[in-house]
Amino acid sequence: MSRLARVDLNQVPLDSGSFIGQVVVAGLEYEQLPPRFMDSLRAYLRIRGLGFAQRNRAGIAVGRDLLRQGMERSLACMDLALEEESGGDLNAAVVKLASGSLDALYKQGWERAFQRLTAMRQQARALVGCPELGFWPERQPKVAVLAKLVPETWTGPRAIDLRADGQMLQELTGKVAFVRSLPKPSVAVLLEQVDVDFAGVLHRVILALALGRAELVAQKEHVSRLRVECFAEGGLLPQVRRQVLTQLVEHLDHAVADAAVRARIAREVGAEIEVLEQAEARGDLAAFFLSPFSAWGI
Repeated sequence: MSRLARVDLNQVPLDSGSFIGQVVVAGLEYEQLPPRFMDSLRAYLRIRGLGFAQRNRAGIAVGRDLLRQGMERSLACMDLALEEESGGDLNAAVVKLASGSLDALYKQGWERAFQRLTAMRQQARALVGCPELGFWPERQPKVAVLAKLVPETWTGPRAIDLRADGQMLQELTGKVAFVRSLPKPSVAVLLEQVDVDFAGVLHRVILALALGRAELVAQKEHVSRLRVECFAEGGLLPQVRRQVLTQLVEHLDHAVADAAVRARIAREVGAEIEVLEQAEARGDLAAFFLSPFSAWGI
């Protein structure tokens, strides 16, 4: 059992999967942190949490939920500062945590969190209302919430996760840019089809690149050509796979600014090629491109 597993998480919301959690585990295990470090951290977080709860309470009493939110926010700020200051290196982070002030670490993290939250709000506002977001209906409520962010009154990871929500917005921004780079008439048609998500868009991109087509909208004859010309024994022909991925990477280089998002989209295309290969082996390839009506030519 790790030392963090014995920590009262009702008092200290420290996740051993977080960066600061890993640093604390390593620091205690290798005796690079004082034996009573958790007591100091717990006391500091309670002070920060109490201050937050007092500022945000609706009545006289200080609620436990607000206390915990304040502790979570403080810990998230410290986590962010510690990771950025150490460059993600556990050893350097342990040294910083052991030799530095918890209050200084929190303040550094708060400044970074404020900047990050402001950027997240700008990204979310740029996405709200754009039609391409229709390919991610499950993301729309969260994007709407993030577009109304007030960094000064951020209430912690349970409402907003600095890392996860920031990565989600960065990825979504890049993927929307990719969709916008595709032929607009085709995208407009796909947006009208409620069963087409981003994976469905990638299926049609694969089909278009494999067949050398400019349009993404698939008809029965296109799927037939794909099956006959591009598959052998259930798998995509190696030269066709290379053609698809090479052209995709070239297109992404011009369409998407973020290198990490470009790599993510390329990996997803590779995964969706495998999905289509499995479908072809089962004989259901048409189901990934055609509605029940269009499959019958209606």
